[in-house]
Amino acid sequence: DNFGTFQLRGQNVFEIARENSPLPSGSGQLGGEFLSVNNSDKHVFSAGGIAVVSPDETVVVLQSGQSAPDGNGILDEIRGIAINDSNDIGAVVRLSMTAGGGADDFGIYLLSDNTVQEIVREGEPSPDGNGLLANILHPPVMNNASQFALNISLTDTDEGSRDNQGIFLADATGIQRIVRNGDVVPDGNGVFANFFPVTTVAGLAEFGINDSGHIAFQAQVDTAGDGIGDLDGLYLWDGDRIITVAQTDEPLLGSKIESFSFDGERGFNDQSQLAFSFQLENGDSGVALFTPVPEPATITLVLCCFLLLPGMTNRHFRPSSFPLLPFFGKF
Repeated sequence: DNFGTFQLRGQNVFEIARENSPLPSGSGQLGGEFLSVNNSDKHVFSAGGIAVVSPDETVVVLQSGQSAPDGNGILDEIRGIAINDSNDIGAVVRLSMTAGGGADDFGIYLLSDNTVQEIVREGEPSPDGNGLLANILHPPVMNNASQFALNISLTDTDEGSRDNQGIFLADATGIQRIVRNGDVVPDGNGVFANFFPVTTVAGLAEFGINDSGHIAFQAQVDTAGDGIGDLDGLYLWDGDRIITVAQTDEPLLGSKIESFSFDGERGFNDQSQLAFSFQLENGDSGVALFTPVPEPATITLVLCCFLLLPGMTNRHFRPSSFPLLPFFGKF
């Protein structure tokens, strides 16, 4: 029972839920993993299924052991959960007793209005016809319109390891290809080699979707044609095209970008602005704000940045809606 969620109201701390506390039905206990919280104080736990806990009640919305919506298998193990501000829940689920065994035993599901709907299933064809969707490489990344941004590996592809990973957009109506490794990068200098994982050891979400359905992602770029990434890049899919936001070895402030850090959960807003920290080859570091500005028949890219002052670190920056870059800094 050493895991729980708590809420601070004024000077008082209230316990919302505690690991191993009994469920109202008496049929299980709250687990201590895969917590997600929305802005309506809805907290989601694994609980031999999925339970939603609020200050007033606990509701079990999915029980392990129930049949998959298409009848192929049993919903068995919850591997990741997200809840949005519409109170819809996305879940990565491992299934048992499926027709394909290990070839179709993972899926992403949407729980909405007391229904369970399959969004993506391992083993289904890629929407571009090249390969089969395989491993879902992350917990759900979902916006308030219940759209999912997906980083998925593929099998049976045309080019093997050079086109076996992709970024996809999915919702209850279907799945759309956004980009695959092997695709040419926006400036034409190389191809995408692989896409970064959704979360890092530091807890940053290197991948995000906003309420406009736009996706920010990080990738390695192969410029030598050997299938190995030699540059790191940050990119935006704006619903129409992929735009380069930042890339290592790119000129900036009289030097070149040596590395950068981006959090897709807190550094990406609904205006498709991206905030990221950077380290330059000359030793300077700072924070930048990238803004795509629509104009007739083109897009103007605005990059504002400033250097960190002595004694400042990236921990001083927690971007959320960030309408003005100077509000990031602690001076």
